[in-house]
Amino acid sequence: MKRTISLKRIALPVAGIAMLSVLASPIVYAQGATPPNQQQNSSIVSDINLSHLNSLEAHVTYPSNSMAGLSTFNPGSPLAVWWTYANYNSQSKEYTPVGSGKFDSSTNTWGQGESALDDISRAVVVYLRHYEMFHDALSLQKAESGLRTICYLQATSGPDAGNFFDWIQPTGQPNLTVSSDSHFSWWGSRALWALTEGYGVLKTSDPTLASYLQNRIKLAMQAVARRVQPDYGQFSSVDGFQTPNWLIGDGSDASSVAVLGLLQYYQLTGSTTAKSLAQMLATGIYDLRAGSGTVWPYGGFLDYAQSFSMWHGYGSNQIEALVDAGHLLNNPTWISAAQNAASGFLVHTSLAYGPIAGLDPGPADQTEIAYAATSMFQDYLALSKVTHSQRYMAMAGVSLGWYFGANRAGYDMYNSQTGATFDGINDNGTLNTNSGAESTIEGLMALEDAAKVPGLQSYIPQAPPISENLPITVPASNGLISGGQVVTPASAWTGQGQLTNGSYVSLQPNGQDVLNALVSNPGMDKIQIETSPGSSPQLLNVSIAGMNSSLQTPAIPGASIASPVYLTLQSAPGVVPVYQGLTRIHLSLAPGATQAADIDSVVLQPVVEYATWNSGDQGELLTVVKNMSGHTVTWTDPWGQANIVSSPSAGESVQADATGSRIMTVSIPAYGFIVVVSRR
Repeated sequence: MKRTISLKRIALPVAGIAMLSVLASPIVYAQGATPPNQQQNSSIVSDINLSHLNSLEAHVTYPSNSMAGLSTFNPGSPLAVWWTYANYNSQSKEYTPVGSGKFDSSTNTWGQGESALDDISRAVVVYLRHYEMFHDALSLQKAESGLRTICYLQATSGPDAGNFFDWIQPTGQPNLTVSSDSHFSWWGSRALWALTEGYGVLKTSDPTLASYLQNRIKLAMQAVARRVQPDYGQFSSVDGFQTPNWLIGDGSDASSVAVLGLLQYYQLTGSTTAKSLAQMLATGIYDLRAGSGTVWPYGGFLDYAQSFSMWHGYGSNQIEALVDAGHLLNNPTWISAAQNAASGFLVHTSLAYGPIAGLDPGPADQTEIAYAATSMFQDYLALSKVTHSQRYMAMAGVSLGWYFGANRAGYDMYNSQTGATFDGINDNGTLNTNSGAESTIEGLMALEDAAKVPGLQSYIPQAPPISENLPITVPASNGLISGGQVVTPASAWTGQGQLTNGSYVSLQPNGQDVLNALVSNPGMDKIQIETSPGSSPQLLNVSIAGMNSSLQTPAIPGASIASPVYLTLQSAPGVVPVYQGLTRIHLSLAPGATQAADIDSVVLQPVVEYATWNSGDQGELLTVVKNMSGHTVTWTDPWGQANIVSSPSAGESVQADATGSRIMTVSIPAYGFIVVVSRR
């Protein structure tokens, strides 16, 4: 059932300047609020239901004429796969599994395939962990069946030995058109991860099968080495930045999954090869961090080395990978970078957009997906385990809450009665009731991880926030333009980023764009402009409510302003008051401009953004507060009856107001965040 929510913007005062850190601080508990109990999460355990995932399992023919180099254990019998998609029929209330692309009955093939190695690998991990939790023989059987298919899709000979095919057809043949084995990519990373998980579970119970898997892991590591080692330490110049050349698929995302598998194997065997490859990939991930404070992406990790405009929620486990690598390989610098990425980028994204499919760099498409929810959850959980910080555990709970109704649409995304996870919340806020393999697997994987974390249950909200103060994005093309024009390219995708409204404004010298933003309540905001670089910087003036500011548009020598590719977010200096009602924003190029400025959108970014949820079973409220400024700010609990019961940590100060009404005020250092548990 869909719930209705009310969104509010609440003004918060700005305090003086300080450069402090709350990265390692505990949660602040207000008067009457209690820390979570340390019992096992029995309610989460009872929610784990594999029925829908089991229904997506199918078997494809084991080809009598298999391609050279393809083989597996127990050859000959059909291969287990999991359907890519499952479409919901609102009339029959049932799901119909389908493959990817158009089905050709004459060849018994789908456009891409019936199933993808991506999903087969993740299904194996879910079944293995389920077996470890419940000692369920059926789960072990299904995991072994999936491992058999993974091995079948790995090339065992030739120059590409160790690489994997992704898509498999009902005929049992891989799709050679769209899933080449000529390079180690996303599906290879996931397959390696699943193989190491399988080896860890089976090395005691079935040493013969574990030995077979170990040989395949070694073969996969040879393929990783061919990709990583030749280019290690070499960089390319992209959009004026230096990016590492040795990441898998040029991505820190795919590389982060590979790191998880390599670290697992290193822990199990002490393999120096696995350790060396994990170190090289973790170094590349670390080198792809960017921005700081209010500079995109706020200290986070870019997903793709060929774009400084793009982040996506699909498997962005860089924080988890660096935390685990830093902890296991004794590199605190990686853990620190992961903390900065969480405090700067991930907390902001969690509050402002939830598990959004992507930021490019603005929220062009606000579709929310399970894959992003689980990635965020796993990142926070990894930090919580290594730093022992309750703040990160609380953020993990907030991320997991997306599955139980704590999302902008108020839907329960996971159905514990069937085990289905819906495919997402559409850009317009409606529910995508389909439930394919990826969504189902990601939901179950998050629940399996959550069930092992005592105390997490108290931090899982089950409804949308009751109050929040979040950014507003206004497309530049919605304004009243003089001395410029709206440009609508054939595609909103620029090659590196995505235009927020499918269009941008080419503002000419002496031109102006007047925009309107509807604000529910006043606040102090920073102004962010999403622009595309020209060949030389131009001075862009911004005016709101009589407050003037300006910023230099980015520039890359030789850049073409006729066809924007690289998009970036810039913050104007200082803050401006944003009043209730219609807020008018004036953009203009300063006199003397020699070049047009391409402007995608304007963001009204609160200096302090926050969200408050009902949480726990004792009437507590859970509030996450994020400081987006370079100065210390103060936040006052608006619910009353709040007071600190634990000692404030470094960077936090707590005081009662002059009336002695026990109001809690917390100082938040520059770009930091806090979590407060209070009671009304």
